[in-house]
Order: sequence, then C-alpha cells, then structure tokens
Amino acid sequence: MYRLNVLPNYEVIISGTELDIAIPSPTNYNMPENKSKLRDMVRNAKEQKLKLAKDRMAMIKLSETLKNQEKSLNSEEEILKKEKLAVQQQRMELNELRAKLSHDQAKLNQLREKLGAENEQVSQALEELRIKAVELNKQRGVVKKASPLGDRKAQKKSTWSEIQNLSEEFVDELRQENKERSIKVRMEKRQNSLEIWL
Repeated sequence: MYRLNVLPNYEVIISGTELDIAIPSPTNYNMPENKSKLRDMVRNAKEQKLKLAKDRMAMIKLSETLKNQEKSLNSEEEILKKEKLAVQQQRMELNELRAKLSHDQAKLNQLREKLGAENEQVSQALEELRIKAVELNKQRGVVKKASPLGDRKAQKKSTWSEIQNLSEEFVDELRQENKERSIKVRMEKRQNSLEIWL
C-alpha cells in the first residue's frame, strides 16, 4: 500500500490495482475549484501509479536477469569442476605411466646386466669348445694350429669349423642360447626406441 500526499489536505491511497482517494470532509464536490483539484489529484495519482507499475516491471526484469546470470554462473562452475576433475585424472594417469616406465627401465637395466653376463659366459663357452675341438682333432690325428687371438675372423672360422665336429645335441643347445640372446637384444632395441620417443 502506498500513501501519496499530492495536494494539501488530500490523500491518495494506492493498494495493488485499486486507487482510493481520501478527501477531507466536509467537501462540496460541486464547487469548481474542488472538481479541478480532484481531477489534478486523480491525474497525478494515475501517473504515479503508472510509474510504480513501470518500476515494478523493471524490478521483475532485473530479478529475472539476475536469476539467469546466477544459472549461467552455476553452469560455468559445474563445467570448471568437471574440467578440474579431468585434469586430476590425467595427472594420475601420467604419474602411473611414469611409475610404470621407471619400473620397466629398472627391469631393462637388470636385463642388460644379465645379458652382459650371459654374453661373457657364451664367449667362455665358445673358447672352451674351440679348445675341446682342437683336442678332439688331435686325438683323431688331425692337428690344427689354433688361430692367433688377434686374427678374429680366422679364429671365428676355425672355431665354427671345430664346433661342427661336436655332437648335434650340443650344437642345438648353443643355437637355442643364441636365439634367446637375439630376442633379448631386440627387446632392448625396442625399449631404447621407446625411451627416445618419450
């Protein structure tokens, strides 16, 4: 309810859509000056009522605008929360990948050490086989002079020539060892390629 004093001794009461005019009593409504004052009062009251209605509509629109902005902010906040969760998930996956890579690197280092030791054992075994082959050839009456250590090509050719005189079972075992070593070497190359890529 709004009370407006538009003219002295006159009061206009606006309540909702109703317009009530309080006029001091006793009043002679037939007097021209009172009629003119009454018309002015009613006109002013209508203008102020219209202004109040416009203000009310503006407030309603402003309220709707604020609600829409609040909804938009809430939506943006939800999007930011989801993006933050996605970033945290990617960070966790990256840490897991780093841990796995570190573990694989440790296994690769162990494999390299083991492969180096096995290579040494294979070299020793080949040298023993070469010596045994020379001894066997001597026992068979075929004496072959051992190749000098400096001449690796001649030594390798002589060694394989002597190995061919050994039993087939021993040679098959040696080939299997060489095959396993070749597989390990390929694994090492593949891991090195992965490290370079990372």
